[in-house]
Amino acid sequence: MAGFQIQVEDLTGPGAQTELVEKKIQEADLYLNHGLTEEARVILEEVLAAFPEDSDSEGKVLLENKLKEISAGNEFLAEQGDQSGKGEVSREERFREHFNNCLGLIEAGFFSEAVDELKILEEEGYRAGEIQVKIGKLYLKLDMPFDAMDYLEKGLRDPDLPSEMREEALYQLALTQEKTGSVTKAVATLEKLVQLNREFRNASERLESLSKTAQKYGRFYYLIRKGLLQDEQLERAKELAKQSKKTIETVLINQFGLEKEEVGQSLSEYYHCPFIEFNELEVGNTPKCISGIKEHFFRTTACAPVKEEAGMLLIALDNPHDLSKIDSIQRVLKAKSFEYAVALREDIDKFIDYFYGKYSVGGDGEDVFEQLELVEEEEEEPEEEDGFASDADSVVVQMANRIIEDAFSRGASDIHIESLTGKRGALVRYRIDGDCLRYQNIPLNYKKALVSRIKIMASLDIAEKRLPQDGKIKFRTRTGRTIELRVATL
Repeated sequence: MAGFQIQVEDLTGPGAQTELVEKKIQEADLYLNHGLTEEARVILEEVLAAFPEDSDSEGKVLLENKLKEISAGNEFLAEQGDQSGKGEVSREERFREHFNNCLGLIEAGFFSEAVDELKILEEEGYRAGEIQVKIGKLYLKLDMPFDAMDYLEKGLRDPDLPSEMREEALYQLALTQEKTGSVTKAVATLEKLVQLNREFRNASERLESLSKTAQKYGRFYYLIRKGLLQDEQLERAKELAKQSKKTIETVLINQFGLEKEEVGQSLSEYYHCPFIEFNELEVGNTPKCISGIKEHFFRTTACAPVKEEAGMLLIALDNPHDLSKIDSIQRVLKAKSFEYAVALREDIDKFIDYFYGKYSVGGDGEDVFEQLELVEEEEEEPEEEDGFASDADSVVVQMANRIIEDAFSRGASDIHIESLTGKRGALVRYRIDGDCLRYQNIPLNYKKALVSRIKIMASLDIAEKRLPQDGKIKFRTRTGRTIELRVATL
């Protein structure tokens, strides 16, 4: 039975009572005419419940009489059914009657109720495609475009959908896709419609207009359409990208202030696939398919496998329309099935770095070590007694944090800071899977500063340089993870 929301109006005053009751009885009669007896009864009982029990008003009497009439009619029909001996109505006839009742509700303007009744027929598998298209069109009348598109697409999958209904469904779907911003999808839908019937309404003209606009701006059309980017800005971004040898997407984000999510939405709409960002906290285990594949393949193909599940491999790449890349991926990587997502080139590189143990956390880390090398080259400042390089406390703090964060992100079990002979400073190494790997050389004039910083973080005595010490560091990474380290000086 369909669900209803009943608003019982003010019943004060005999005139208002009678007018409301007559209105509700007319509504109930409409349901009765289409065989929806239970719905009619619910409407009347809701209104009757608003009257006081001891009321003998004209409106209450009308309602009670109408309900008795409905009950008597049900009993009569039941008796007739028993006496007729004709047995039950066939399944097809019952569905056809239900469908006709739905058409009556639509004609009367009860769209929400009609949707509920049509969904009952959909569940029964009765004329599935036609029912789904009708539900989709009703959702359009109810201003629910995304639900409408879902049902129109479902209906269009039915190979038995009548040609006239298919053409109408394609047209309505294209209009709704354009309205909701999915212009490239609207173009694809109109292409299907024009193949079926080039003369259908203004489909050909609309297709030509949309195609020209979408082709002009390509994968950035969403940004233009939303007013997030102007024509001249896009042209300027292309020039800057060429000069700096960076992608247009990177220039738009870094130099024009566009949100990465908006750029991703534009790419997703253009390539008809999800947009994926690199997030260290959400990256799962390294896909098994990477084993035995050289890193060079992923760099040159600009792709990275990001998820492996039940034989399905999800690949992030910068251009999902590049069939040569798709062929290479499917030839080199082994999987039962492939799915594709679009990603920025810089994020693809981060996925590759992460899976090959080269990922470093956060943006200013490289600058920290560049600063150290510059100081070493200049060698203008003498080493101070307390172990801190003058005017460089912040650099030392950044350096210590960077060393710990990189060790954590690479899965290191130990960090070794080893003093080198002469004026060579110190060497930082990570132990990863049993191997002690070089991480970074620290200049001489920062060596004692770094050791002192680690001691302070572990609450050790920075003045003690001869006896071994043990301590702990509780460290929160930039991504919000809290890690604990044991510190031992030798």
